[in-house]
Amino acid sequence: MSNDNIKTFSYLKGTAFTNNLKYQTQCKDYIELSNLLSIPKSTFSTWNAHNRTSHELIVRLHLSLGIPVKQLALPRDYPLKDLHPSLWESHEFIPQIQDQANFYQSQAETRQIYQHATVILQRFSLRDGELISTGESPYAAQRMHELQLKAASTIEVETTDTIYLIDQKTQDIVSGRYLLDIDGRMLLHTAQRLPEQQMRIVFPDGAATIDTNKVRVLGRVVLTIQRS
Repeated sequence: MSNDNIKTFSYLKGTAFTNNLKYQTQCKDYIELSNLLSIPKSTFSTWNAHNRTSHELIVRLHLSLGIPVKQLALPRDYPLKDLHPSLWESHEFIPQIQDQANFYQSQAETRQIYQHATVILQRFSLRDGELISTGESPYAAQRMHELQLKAASTIEVETTDTIYLIDQKTQDIVSGRYLLDIDGRMLLHTAQRLPEQQMRIVFPDGAATIDTNKVRVLGRVVLTIQRS
């Protein structure tokens, strides 16, 4: 294979790169990032000013923390078609794509396997304010990727006439429909954050303003399937 067959990627650089480092390592600022990586804070300023990327640091974080290289090096919306199929999703969604001789199948075969892959979600029924486990449901891995969901943090909740996919990673109110724990009762309601630690919850017969400290957010609804 000649070098012409391997393209050059548009890596994150400068501020985009260092901000992504903070995001991927969950550091709130450059001081915390500096302490974590044993890198002077001024180094990040230099990278920002000169639009640089540290490939060594990408490798170090991948080897030390297991963060995928594509998440460290590339923009989040980077076209998946430009990457190897084994990188289209996290290992949580990738099906087995090796044959018995342990060689990768063709890219077309790998894409077909991925398109038919499924993940398993925990399924619940919401009855009288209680979540009751009703087993598991298979979902298309490709659809989960399109919705930017992870199986480990997504559940299916069924009511009398509707099925909801709920992202449990979202545990803070902004605006939308949420699964809420109010005084030990589980409820699905539209809610919106208000100033001064208040939130507005819409009920069937009206709306109410409630202190955010009195409500526990269990997840945000990302997909609704309505029975006809």
